Amino acid sequence: MLQIVLEAFRKGRTSPDLKDVVSQRIRIGHHTIFNYLEKKLGRMPNDKEIIDFITRVLMHEGTHAAMGSEQDGMGTQQAEYGAYTGQFPESVYYRIKSFLKHPASETRLMPDDMAMAMGMGSESISRDTFSASKLKNIISYVDEMTNYLPDNKARFDAREKLTRLERQAMTQGKDEITMVKHFTIPMLVQRYGNDNREFISNLLQEETPTDIKLASAGGVTTTSAPSMFNKVIKPRKEEDDD
Repeated sequence: MLQIVLEAFRKGRTSPDLKDVVSQRIRIGHHTIFNYLEKKLGRMPNDKEIIDFITRVLMHEGTHAAMGSEQDGMGTQQAEYGAYTGQFPESVYYRIKSFLKHPASETRLMPDDMAMAMGMGSESISRDTFSASKLKNIISYVDEMTNYLPDNKARFDAREKLTRLERQAMTQGKDEITMVKHFTIPMLVQRYGNDNREFISNLLQEETPTDIKLASAGGVTTTSAPSMFNKVIKPRKEEDDD
C-alpha cells in the first residue's frame, strides 16, 4: 500500500485513485496451464498445443477485462458465459460445453468446508442452475445425435450447426428438446426450418445410436430402434430433490 501512495505522490496527487489500487493487467499461470495440458493429454504438450491454449485463456480473460464494470450488474453466470463467448467466438458448441464445466454453472447448496465437515462430497451439494440445465440438455442431445460420425471435422461441423439450430429454436420459443416426442425428418424440419432439410436428412438417414439420454433430471430416453427414424421420446421420471 505504501508503494501505491508513493506512486500517487510521484504523479502529483495527494492520494491514490481507485485505478492505482485495482490492477488492469491480465496475468496467466503458465505453469498451471502446462500441468493441466500434460494431465489432460497424458503426455508432454507440444508448442502449438501450449500456444493455442494460452491464446484461449487470454481471449477469456481479455473479454472479462473488456466488459469491465459492466460485469458489476451481472450475475457470475452471465459474466462467465460472456467471457466464454469471447474465448470461443467461432463455436457455440465449445462455448457452451466449456461453460458447463465452470463452477458458475452450478448452485452450491452449502459452503464446501461445511460439506466436507459433514462428510459430503462436492457433487452432492451442487445443482445445475436453471439455464445451465437447459444448456446441458442441448449438448447432450447434440452429442448423442452426432456420436456415430467419425471424430473429425464432419462431426465438429455437424455439432456446431445442430447446436446453433437448437439455440435458435429456443430463442423462437419452441418446446425444449426434452419435450420432443419423435426425432424424425418432418419434425426436425418443422423445428429448424426447410432450409435445413438436407442437413437434417443427412444426419438422420445414417445409422445412429439407439439411445438418447439427456443430462438433466428432466431428461428423456428413447426406445430402442435401428435408426433415429420414428424414435419415441418418453419423459424420464423426475427424481425427488429431497
